[in-house]
Amino acid sequence: MRKKYLSALLFGALLFASTGTFTSCKDYDDDISNLQEQITSNKDAIAALQKLVGEGKWVTSISPIENGFTVTMSDGTTTEVKGINGADGAAGKDGTEWSIGEDGYWYMDGEKTDHYALGTKGEDGEDGKDGLTAPAPFINADGYWVVYELDEATGEFVATTTEVPAQGTSAYVVEKDGVYILHIANESGVFQDVTLPASADVFVVDAPASSVNVIFQYAKWNPSTTNKQYEALVKEFPELAEIEKDSLVKQGGNLPLLVNPASVELNDKYTFSLQNVKGETPKITVSNPVKGLPEGTSVNRYGQMTTRSSESDACFWTLSVAPEIEKKQYVQITSEAVSLVVENELGKVSKTPFAYSVASESLSGKDVSIQAWGNAKYASEIDLLAAYENDYGYDEYPVTIKNGYNGYHIITLTNDYEVERYGLSIAEDGKTLKIANMPSDASSITVHLNVIALGLNGSTATQDVTLTISQEIAAAGALADQNITFDGKDQKLTWKIADLGLSAVELDKVLKGYVNMTATREYYDDRDQEVKAIAYNGAVTFYNEKGSVTSYTADGTWSNGAAVTFGITINATSTTLPFNTPDYPTAERWVAPTEYTITLTSTEGATIVYSAEATLTTALPEVTDSFIRLAAGYVENDVLQITGDVSGTNVSYNLRDAFVLNGVNIIDFEDLDFDKEENDKASTAHYNWTPDGQNLEVNTWKTKQEVGSSWSAAEWNQLYTTRNLRANIYFFGNPNNKTTFDFQATVKSTIYSEEPTSVITIDGTKLVSNYGGDAIKVKDAITKAVYAAGTKKGQTYSLFTTVGGTKPVNVTNYDSPKFDGDYVISSSSLPVEIDRADLTKLGMSVKTYIGLGANEKFYLTTDAQTYKTTETIIGWSEIMAVINTIYHYNNGTWELINKDAQLTAEQTLYKELFDKYSAKIAFNIMPVNVTTQTANRSEDLAGDPTLEFADKNEAAKYVNTNTLGSFEIKPLAEDQLTVDPKEVKIPMYLVVKDNWGMTMKVPFDLTIKTTK
Repeated sequence: MRKKYLSALLFGALLFASTGTFTSCKDYDDDISNLQEQITSNKDAIAALQKLVGEGKWVTSISPIENGFTVTMSDGTTTEVKGINGADGAAGKDGTEWSIGEDGYWYMDGEKTDHYALGTKGEDGEDGKDGLTAPAPFINADGYWVVYELDEATGEFVATTTEVPAQGTSAYVVEKDGVYILHIANESGVFQDVTLPASADVFVVDAPASSVNVIFQYAKWNPSTTNKQYEALVKEFPELAEIEKDSLVKQGGNLPLLVNPASVELNDKYTFSLQNVKGETPKITVSNPVKGLPEGTSVNRYGQMTTRSSESDACFWTLSVAPEIEKKQYVQITSEAVSLVVENELGKVSKTPFAYSVASESLSGKDVSIQAWGNAKYASEIDLLAAYENDYGYDEYPVTIKNGYNGYHIITLTNDYEVERYGLSIAEDGKTLKIANMPSDASSITVHLNVIALGLNGSTATQDVTLTISQEIAAAGALADQNITFDGKDQKLTWKIADLGLSAVELDKVLKGYVNMTATREYYDDRDQEVKAIAYNGAVTFYNEKGSVTSYTADGTWSNGAAVTFGITINATSTTLPFNTPDYPTAERWVAPTEYTITLTSTEGATIVYSAEATLTTALPEVTDSFIRLAAGYVENDVLQITGDVSGTNVSYNLRDAFVLNGVNIIDFEDLDFDKEENDKASTAHYNWTPDGQNLEVNTWKTKQEVGSSWSAAEWNQLYTTRNLRANIYFFGNPNNKTTFDFQATVKSTIYSEEPTSVITIDGTKLVSNYGGDAIKVKDAITKAVYAAGTKKGQTYSLFTTVGGTKPVNVTNYDSPKFDGDYVISSSSLPVEIDRADLTKLGMSVKTYIGLGANEKFYLTTDAQTYKTTETIIGWSEIMAVINTIYHYNNGTWELINKDAQLTAEQTLYKELFDKYSAKIAFNIMPVNVTTQTANRSEDLAGDPTLEFADKNEAAKYVNTNTLGSFEIKPLAEDQLTVDPKEVKIPMYLVVKDNWGMTMKVPFDLTIKTTK
């Protein structure tokens, strides 16, 4: 049988890396609670495990199931942990087992690999001798399993990437040393580790944080016994006089340890040692377990040990760590990662991760020093040497002693007035300041101290300290919560001053301080790091009852009337940045649609006078057409019509070109239908229409019928199918204001239409011929070809390439009207009558015009005519003399010489007469040379159209098809006829193929008439 030193069951969905987490105890409750928080979908399952382990049960097996695993407990109870899915909701894959065989090699699903997994490779494949096993497998950023194997040259385990893919894995479990360690991916894709017992007598040890620094300090004792500070210290601590000069004095070396279950008591039946990554034991002794955390220490939210006061948890223990002594000196220990190894009397061994870093520090030449920070928050008892969290989230100490001998200091109160007024005293521990009479109306008080400190090397220091202890004003009212929907502009948030519930005295104190407001949110980023994002940090603005700005002056009055409200201004497009540090990346400072904590503070220097909090809930506006819409010219029946660019057998299109945006930006696009119909081979769902998130891509290869039973997504014709797509967008130029816009799209050809005659028109009257007559030219019968879709929809295009050139064309000769004698005539050979109202325009005087008889008529002549010897009426030649200065023939087209020129009054008059009478006159024609340009066939066509008979066998009885390629059809000679119909109609098609792979057949009839 194979010896299972370590096995790993691997389960479904998504992840590439793992990290450590802070671990607590109480019989695994906090481990499981942490897991419960990370995977909310398994809330009930985790709660069940929590209850069972709390009752003293242990895990007997873990088995993979679809999309998760089953945990079996010692009482036979089984619990399923499911719902660990991939990014798109796909179920997790089946598990894979990794284990170490009896020969010390890694096995995958029972198959031996080439990777050795034990600490020392014995002869003939014997097991390793030093008890070290390789770290567990993990998944690299490329999605492959990585295992560790021994490098014999260095004696270290080296990570080796296998060729085994692990995409889809979001959970696995490692069985080692009698425990199960569950590695579960949270929603951000980061593995969280949870340790569970595998038997009743198993204990588990762990570091209380992902990184723990353990410092052992020592110094040679060499005090100055004659100075007053040392004398005062010896008087207070007589044992100091017993320390021999030049002896080694030590402190620190406190190693915190977490032990599960909580019932385990670390007594003399346990042995302890440290081990580095090479399996070596440093020259360090570990002993004296004491229950609880080291004095004055705790674990902060970043997994680091701090020196803030804290109650020790029942599962925490502290061990003493000290370097060995050689030649009357402690061995110098350089900081390196080590694991703590704990073994009980039964030989059961448990090891922590390599989370500890142990180092020795000599303080022989380092004298003690005192640093006075000078600030503290009010409490009835204040530890003067312990850290507290200030209002900016940082640790601050009232007093710090550097290089000191812990516990050996004297702190005295030096101002009797302060002692009496505030009821001050120093507690028996020598470091706690007690305040019995803190004034309720004071924002802060000042306390004067003297500190005498002793160094580990026997040096002394003293310093007078002025300590400011601040106290906040307690308000009866509250800061109201706010809700806001972003609009991309400055948006004012205001509160009523009266709602704060402050008295007149309290309000005066608040207003005389610096009144500031912050809007912050805390969350975990993609690296599972806690982030504090700041949307606003700055002064507030006060407004009077009319809404005008006012301010509070030093003498307690308002500059522009008493304020009624106060507030800040938020804008979703930007933010007020408090400072610029790497801890707050720019993108995390943006205002975002979420919940913020609004904090109002008033400060005097470093003293907080007043503070209050409220919740600000921000939201995005509804996604409407005013923000984003598809361009109307590209949409039909609410579906985006796409033609795109054709390359080979693919059509591509930049989806951004279809959108009209106002106040939003597009991040990328998603194909919502991609991979939704996994088991349907007749489906196109396997083809991703937006592979790069920016451009739409489909293929133009084959239809369903052409593909047949051999299915391939890439072969499918994607044209003329409606697809559900999504645009991921954000508002107002702010990357944090993310939302979505869903739409439908279809890809079409610019040429093809399901109704071919609606886009290509063929004149049947030009397709008529007698038997034996001239050839019928189909090209000449095509009267219209227009685009069926796309931005050029309805515009004409050429089906063929027409070569240009110069040819004579007959045009109307306006200088040569037809005439009879002196009079110009119409097409009916009748003279053209002049309208009576035009006689004055043609030269007749008003006096003569008035004297005309009722029945007198005048007709237009070629040249001027005389009336009653005194009046001259101009003729057509005089009109044309002016018109020829306005019009001319340009390449056969009669047009204005200068379209932008302003006509004179005379030109305007003669143009009016020309337009009116040229329509009535018959003109001769004249030849002009017209040059035509080459008209190329539309680039959207895949070659010249072709002709096809509806029934070629029937058509062959009447038509010679030899010239089909030239689009000419010549009827047979009459002597070849076998029947004698008066008229025969031959159904045909104009076959048009385009670059999208579509074929359109335009029907028309040839008409063949007989002469018999």
